[in-house]
Amino acid sequence: MNDVRDALHSWLANQDERLDRFRRPISLSEVADESGVSQARLATFLRAGGEPVYHSWKHTHAGKSSRSKPYSLRLNGPGTVGLDWEHSVVGAAEAAFQRQGYETCRELGTDEHLEHLLVSPALGNLVPGSNQRDLWALRRVGSQIDLWIIEAKGKEAYGFDHYCFAETLGQLFEVSGEWLTALLGAQKGDGHGLCWRIARRLHQAWSQQGLAPTITLAVLVPHWAPDVVWDNGRPRTVPEGYYSRPVAACRQYLRTGDSAAVAGRHKYQRAFGAILEELDEKVGLRALARATAGLRFRLLGAQCHERGEFQLTDLTE
Repeated sequence: MNDVRDALHSWLANQDERLDRFRRPISLSEVADESGVSQARLATFLRAGGEPVYHSWKHTHAGKSSRSKPYSLRLNGPGTVGLDWEHSVVGAAEAAFQRQGYETCRELGTDEHLEHLLVSPALGNLVPGSNQRDLWALRRVGSQIDLWIIEAKGKEAYGFDHYCFAETLGQLFEVSGEWLTALLGAQKGDGHGLCWRIARRLHQAWSQQGLAPTITLAVLVPHWAPDVVWDNGRPRTVPEGYYSRPVAACRQYLRTGDSAAVAGRHKYQRAFGAILEELDEKVGLRALARATAGLRFRLLGAQCHERGEFQLTDLTE
């Protein structure tokens, strides 16, 4: 299968100026046509797992450019592929919700969007904004409303996994800047927690209209393993997924209440645990993770199950 690997490396390199193409799942048939490898062989190779096929995309920070974004090619739906780039993971999740009968929209969350939703629980006529909440998915059956508001995070440099995960939690719920600063090592303000305020307002308004709303706030992260990360100026393959450590810590806290806020060996473990405890005190995070109706919290992972097929997985429990 080395010839398939080489062909996919070349195909990814040819997409170097087309990263936005991966905002939506790309069919294997398109990849087959463009790479010269049959669709069946591509599917077999990608389902087998093993060391990821990746390309390092250009990134500019503080005026300096480097190829510091090693995004890997992944199966992300029935007969489709994408990257473990944030926007591509959102695209895969959106397609997964659509297959379950949800209407979806990205980049919602302005006052205008909210006013529309307060009156009519539907996404169809809304125009996406800019830099709003990453993904909304809504399904209505009679008076039953099922709404998901999702904040996603892609891979950053190795070692920033706990900070990036906590930053995403801070988009759902208010998180103290003290702990974000401790995780990043640089001054950060409080997490805005807009999603929680939006969810509470919608839930109250829809309930007063005689509807039965379930509103889920969710963190979405790539959760494929093995993974390729940017570490000390170069890409490196690691056996676990980029977010494996904060995902494991969050799941443990939700299950047991053990946060490592006091007993953690490392400063980042204590700071991350303090965030989890703070959110439990402020919003009842553990109860939200157990809730089956009303207001809920969920942790979603984009990954492949044992047969190599894509799955949007509930990692909460």
